[in-house]
Amino acid sequence: MDQADLKANQQLDDWLLKNFGFEGTAMLALGEPGLDRIRPIFNSLIKKLQNTKVITVAGTNGKGETAYRLERLLLNKGYKVALWTSPHLVSVCERMRFNGLDVQASECFEAFNEGLDKASKLSYYEFLFYTFLNLVIKNLPDILVLEVGLGGRLDAVNLLDADISIICSIGRDHQAILGNTLSKILVEKLGVTRPNKICISGLESKYLRTKAKEYAVMNKVILWDAFDHGYLNESDHYARRNQVLAEACFMSFERGLESLHQTNVSQIKNDNLSFPGRREVMTLGKLSFIFIGAHNIDGFRQAIKYWKTEGYPEQVWVSFSNRPRKDLNICTELLCELPKSVKRIFTFFEHTRALDLVTLQALVQGSHGSIEFAKDWQQLIKNSDTSVEQTIAVSGSYYFIGSVMRYLLQHGSSRQRII
Repeated sequence: MDQADLKANQQLDDWLLKNFGFEGTAMLALGEPGLDRIRPIFNSLIKKLQNTKVITVAGTNGKGETAYRLERLLLNKGYKVALWTSPHLVSVCERMRFNGLDVQASECFEAFNEGLDKASKLSYYEFLFYTFLNLVIKNLPDILVLEVGLGGRLDAVNLLDADISIICSIGRDHQAILGNTLSKILVEKLGVTRPNKICISGLESKYLRTKAKEYAVMNKVILWDAFDHGYLNESDHYARRNQVLAEACFMSFERGLESLHQTNVSQIKNDNLSFPGRREVMTLGKLSFIFIGAHNIDGFRQAIKYWKTEGYPEQVWVSFSNRPRKDLNICTELLCELPKSVKRIFTFFEHTRALDLVTLQALVQGSHGSIEFAKDWQQLIKNSDTSVEQTIAVSGSYYFIGSVMRYLLQHGSSRQRII
């Protein structure tokens, strides 16, 4: 991405800021979240997609990578694929992919203006999804792969009926919206399933697997869980889990569920693929920045499991979005479990949804010297010796990850991912 691309993408951000404010800030003005409010706006688009296959990917963690992996598998088989993901890191165009490529900024900007009359009736997220579907119907794909933004039951992607759904994981996140128990959160995620359609799941908890089976029986969902069938086990880190879920979904899409019973799980070999914000690497001199999105407790737990398996970085830089203090304390404790050889730094970033500076400093003080604090992450980069080989893991909020990525791109770095 060159400077012209960065400028074009900034224009898109400015347009969205002018018409919606920051993502999530205008939702309350539109009333309660739900599909009834927006269904009339989307109906004409949905009718034009009745013959397009839909795969919907939900879950607390892992759904983005699983969606990217599924896109790759389908493209390699020759299907035309449109992929919707959120949030974006550097460019809003990342949310709308067609046959493996992000939509062009100029095309996205044109679509924004075409849909401007809907802006007052939709949230930031809903408008972007409306834009995506408008672009989809101009060149109909064989398959739509849709990553849920938040929850599932009330998410805009659930306006479309999923031919196959995936539930990657369940953890406590967005509890004010989704509910304060895992079983309530599970029901919100399972809301993307449909009667007599397949749902592939990767639920580690036996309790949640039991609840999911009860839901499936009640709602006539064909449920297949990767843990129950021996495809996954508790020692698998998220990269492995996401890979297996994507492979299982692809096989069931191509050949039906019976194909999964005929496949030896050992045939699914671990790969070294990386995806936007998921083990993606950017370099600056001899410094390698590897991005590991981990925005909740389970995310941090799985990031640490990944490092234990694949090797530790020299440094870990973390910044959080605003979250309950109890969750932040647990994430801090998890990071303190890293070996003393790994330098851990909490830092602050400017964003409406960023954790405040005072709370960050209090978390550092509570770590009893295990974690350092740097107020200015840009100065951290400027002060780094780029002539010495070193791996720096950038983790925490995806908004923070996107900020670091944009800075590195502006200073001559490039995105290096295997996708």
